[in-house]
Amino acid sequence: MEPVELQTWKDYELAAAERLVDAQVLAGARSDTSGAVYLAGYVAEMVLKAAFFRVKGTPVSANAGSQLALLHRAVSAAGWGSAKSRPDYHNLDMLSRALLFERSRAGRPLGHAHEVGLRRRVRDLSAIWKVDLRYSHRALQKSDVGTAFRCATWFLANYPALHA
Repeated sequence: MEPVELQTWKDYELAAAERLVDAQVLAGARSDTSGAVYLAGYVAEMVLKAAFFRVKGTPVSANAGSQLALLHRAVSAAGWGSAKSRPDYHNLDMLSRALLFERSRAGRPLGHAHEVGLRRRVRDLSAIWKVDLRYSHRALQKSDVGTAFRCATWFLANYPALHA
C-alpha cells in the first residue's frame, strides 16, 4: 500500500466536487439513502474548511490536518467555545462561524446576501446531516435528500464568494 498523501485545502476543494457526484450516483440508485445525504453534508464540510484555509492564507502545500487548530482558535476568539473545549471539526455551524470570524478579522466580511445564504444552508443541512450518518443504514425522507443536495450544490456554487 502506498503511503497516504498529506491533505491540503486544494484536496478539500477537489474532494467536495467529487463527493457531490458520488452522492448523486447513490441517490440515483436509491432516492432515500442516508449515504447520499452523508456525502452531501461532507461537501459542505470540505467547502467550509477549504474556504477558511484560503481566507487564512494557508499555503496550498500545507497539511490541512495540522492546520485544524487554526479553526479552533478562530472559534474560541469569536467567543463560541473555549480554548480548552474539544472542537468538533465536522460541525457545520462551528466551521461557518470560524469562516465568518476569519473573514471579518481579515477585513473581508462576507456580503450580506452570501452570509444570509450561508447561515440558511448551514441551518437546513445541520438539521438532517450529522457525521454519524456514515454509520447509518436507515432510510431518510426524499425531501431530506433534496434539501441536502440543494445545500451542497449551493456550497459548491458559492465557494468562490466564500473565500474571495
